[in-house]
Amino acid sequence: MKTRVWTILLLAGALQAGAEKEAETDNLFKALATPSSPGCAVGVMRGGKTFYAKGYGMGDLEQGVGLSPKSVFYMGSVSKQFMAFSILTMEKQGKLSLDDSVRKHIPELPAYFAPVTLRHLLHHTGGVRDYLTLGMLAGYSQDHVWTERAALRMIARQRALNFEPGAEHLYSNSGYVLLALTAQRIAGERLNEWGTKHLFGPLGMASSRWQHNHADLVPNRAHGYARSGWGAWQVSDAMVDTVGGGGMYSSVEDMLRWAENLESGKLGGDLLARMSEPGRLRNGNAIPNGYGMGLVKGTYRGQPSVSHGGALAGYRTYLLHLPEKRFTVVCLCSFASANPGRFAEQAADVWLQGELGPAAKVEPPKPPPPSNLSPPDASLKSAIAGEWWSDELQAVYRFREDKGQFLVEIGDNTRAAVMAAGDGSLRVSMMPITFEVKRDGGTVSALLIQAGRVRGIALQRR
Repeated sequence: MKTRVWTILLLAGALQAGAEKEAETDNLFKALATPSSPGCAVGVMRGGKTFYAKGYGMGDLEQGVGLSPKSVFYMGSVSKQFMAFSILTMEKQGKLSLDDSVRKHIPELPAYFAPVTLRHLLHHTGGVRDYLTLGMLAGYSQDHVWTERAALRMIARQRALNFEPGAEHLYSNSGYVLLALTAQRIAGERLNEWGTKHLFGPLGMASSRWQHNHADLVPNRAHGYARSGWGAWQVSDAMVDTVGGGGMYSSVEDMLRWAENLESGKLGGDLLARMSEPGRLRNGNAIPNGYGMGLVKGTYRGQPSVSHGGALAGYRTYLLHLPEKRFTVVCLCSFASANPGRFAEQAADVWLQGELGPAAKVEPPKPPPPSNLSPPDASLKSAIAGEWWSDELQAVYRFREDKGQFLVEIGDNTRAAVMAAGDGSLRVSMMPITFEVKRDGGTVSALLIQAGRVRGIALQRR
């Protein structure tokens, strides 16, 4: 009788603790739980069991459809772990080697791609210029529709890599698009067909898919949203037809099935272990930020972690896995200013209360350093004013003065102020673009673009 009473008391205590954690998690998302805002869906799994799955806010503001664990989101770069898993599966099947040159499978790439291997692409150590950044530099609008053919043409039109393969780690969506093209050519079918048979189907991820055409219907789709300049919500859906680096749609329910596989390893457990190990540079050092193959190895509050986030258009996504705790949080959001990574960490704090190390000390924000930017002087403006052309971007850059500002117009969509920096370069306001000014004697002969994931594109006077 006493044993039965203690069992009932323990069960009651567990139920109360679970209800308290659910209430605390609800509180994290309470600002989103309105019919007038997009929001997030979140799922919590431990030991292969789903403890919590819920949606907050709206997936379709026009039709009044709320978010739920069944809502299907564009996954952004969370897709990369599924691309990596697919490539490793094909390697295990004997259909490729990670040390294959990418030109073995995509021979239309330029000859300088010969040293770039599939392994380099998986680890972002190939030096391949990022096609999305190239599109920004070409003046494409944010809703430009990228097809696989267009992305491949843009990548192949480049005259150099950012760096020698293996020398550095620099994130590049281009590498994962090339991996998708490689996989499709080997399989003889689209990635979605292959994935349904070998990945999504076996794991019961019935809502997940690779989207090869942005216009195709997606049942239970959550639309992405972003604020307009005047504060109203506007639809901001993913308009790309490329897959591999992104292009996957999934739900919290399906991603928890993937999380269960991360724990059990029932499908490709040996491959998952390889994916979470940081890659190495050619000097033998591990990639500093812990990037493996579509997954990032790190720590959270003293616990080893494996994670990856995604962001495109109005979608923001995150998966946080703490393997030693057998714990996973998935957070999928439908608005551009969301921070799903922080939401996932806060959910982990709630559900693992008392089991984590001390939280990292939050340093107060430091004041920004004094700006060394100033308007270009008259001689520099005179030397640069006019039209400049990039063969690699197939774009015109127009520099001119207007109402006291020195401006650059990039393609047909971008217009921004240009300022001079103390090191002699030029910076574009509100954009991550620097122009290095190259001179032949006293004459400006070229402008060299440096833009984060793209380095060293030359502009010539037109």
